[in-house]
Amino acid sequence: MAQNLNIINLKVRSFSLDYYEVLWEIEDTTLDPNDFQFYVLRSESTDGPFDVIAGPFEDHYRYLDAQVNPLHAQRLIYYRVRSVCKKDPTNVVETESFIQYPDADLIALEIQRAERIVWNEFAGRKC
Repeated sequence: MAQNLNIINLKVRSFSLDYYEVLWEIEDTTLDPNDFQFYVLRSESTDGPFDVIAGPFEDHYRYLDAQVNPLHAQRLIYYRVRSVCKKDPTNVVETESFIQYPDADLIALEIQRAERIVWNEFAGRKC
């Protein structure tokens, strides 16, 4: 039975307004990671269809997706990473879909804090 790499710690993040950064790691293994190629796939639906947007990568675990506009708040982009064995191209493993869940920015956090203070101050009092 052919073995393949386990892809773990999938992340999508953005420190720029120009791109998303797609990151992944591989689990510790006795297999040689240089015997595998990675592809990055993207879709606007969790179930696909997924298009290959990058690859093959060898010994790279990061991709910058500059084809997507991260400023479009209503657009959800789903990613998958595919691992293909070079010796046996039918030995393919694909991750589950993953997406960026942005952290609230400092302004949003401050608004939430201020609203909690006001609510705690006036909760239970007659207006």
